[in-house]
Amino acid sequence: VKEYLGRSPWQRFLYRLYRSPLVLFVIGPAYLFIIKNRLPLDTPKTWKKEWASIMWTNVALAGVIGVAWATIGLGKLFLVQMPMLFIALCVGVWLFYIQHQFEDTYWRRHPEWDFYRAGLEGSSYYDLPKWLHWFTGNIGYHHIHHLSSKIPNYKLPQCFREIPELHHVTRLTFWSSLSCIRLKLWDEASGRLIGFRDLARMAPAPT
Repeated sequence: VKEYLGRSPWQRFLYRLYRSPLVLFVIGPAYLFIIKNRLPLDTPKTWKKEWASIMWTNVALAGVIGVAWATIGLGKLFLVQMPMLFIALCVGVWLFYIQHQFEDTYWRRHPEWDFYRAGLEGSSYYDLPKWLHWFTGNIGYHHIHHLSSKIPNYKLPQCFREIPELHHVTRLTFWSSLSCIRLKLWDEASGRLIGFRDLARMAPAPT
């Protein structure tokens, strides 16, 4: 909140634009995975192994597209591939976003930050139907993954059932998670995420 209020009107507008659902869940995922991750100019040139991995992946993708172009044509390839890719990117970003961006999440500055509290309180249990848990690789048990990323995804439901302490976290359903879209700013005074309307109500009346 303090950082936002300290920005110029133009900078505030850019932040509002960046945090809008259109950018976060539609434009952003496509840019991040289709463009930025294929040419990560912000990755240090000294990270030769990482750059080599990215470039060889690009070569492989170019080869796949080349074969498709020569056999079925680019039109048919993109007609089939792009809708699936676009939906997967939007849903994937939504799942990661919503499991950290809820009102009583855990955000602390480095000296006060605690690994276990961040794992349990900083990520939610996304209580989805069983078939959606299966389709999403049990990503709804995100708080367990944060505590121990070595647990395979198919073991996460068992961990949740057998360890009662893992139940005492923020539980989100699909419908309750929709209300989290409005949350845009971290209010350090109250220790919670708030929306722009909440900020307007907090601001002192003009004299």
